[in-house]
Amino acid sequence: MSIRVETTVTGPGPGEMNQMLAGIVQDTFAELINKYQASFNPPAWQWPRETKRYKAGKKDRSGKVRRTFVVVGSPRNLKDRGTLSQSFSYSSPNPFVLEATWSVDYATAKHEGARLRNGTILPATPWTDAVRGTVQVSGIPVFPLGRKLQQRIQRAVGGS
Repeated sequence: MSIRVETTVTGPGPGEMNQMLAGIVQDTFAELINKYQASFNPPAWQWPRETKRYKAGKKDRSGKVRRTFVVVGSPRNLKDRGTLSQSFSYSSPNPFVLEATWSVDYATAKHEGARLRNGTILPATPWTDAVRGTVQVSGIPVFPLGRKLQQRIQRAVGGS
């Protein structure tokens, strides 16, 4: 699952202005990354059935680890065992491009939805789209990337 947010800036060209813009874009990308990762926490996603979510196991008197679970309904958050959010990485091949990746094998199925071999339907939970505001999900704050960049650039060059 890869999301690529590309921003192209035209203007004065290389030099001090370009460095300033690159810094603003990179700082804004850092905030976007934090919003993506924070979107895993709110119980904002509708789910058609109850399922078990395993919690950390506890050792019994014999030393065996016993797994405990809770039944989760709807709405729910995106946390599984943390595997999906921990699979996150990003790169920035140039200061105006961000590529965010969640590399766990089920990331695309979680984001886009899927039908399992047994016929079970997994609803889409497009957290990146919710953060960018292209999908409305109650409980996921929208990060208006374009507006944030515009405001920060105007502030930096002394505009209103």
